[in-house]
Amino acid sequence: MTRSKSMTVLGNRNTRKNMHTDRMSGAAYYSTTKKHGAGKGNWGRPGDELSVPSIDEQDPAYDSADELFQKAFGTSPPSTSSFDWSAVQDLSDEDQMAMNEIEDAMREEWMRNYEKEAEDISDEAEEFFGQ
Repeated sequence: MTRSKSMTVLGNRNTRKNMHTDRMSGAAYYSTTKKHGAGKGNWGRPGDELSVPSIDEQDPAYDSADELFQKAFGTSPPSTSSFDWSAVQDLSDEDQMAMNEIEDAMREEWMRNYEKEAEDISDEAEEFFGQ
């Protein structure tokens, strides 16, 4: 037996149990979230995890990449906390000078292109408005 349209509307109407009021604005809103439910339905809808910064490892849908890494390589991924940061050296003066030369060459090329484009635009503007 199927419900008629009017009965479906009545079945989905706002009630005391699914109508909530925002404490700050006083605005009423409709909520269909499950309370005290069981199973995966309580973990939210797809896409909800994008707005939540924390990862819940108790979530049944949680899939750790550690397990995949261990299956593929036979070991756990290496820890980054044991990295020796003192071994990282600063750039030498030669490296810094080479980067400065590259930046200067790029800046000169950009300025040439900019000047050419500015001339083209001004020529087009004179043709368009000079009629």
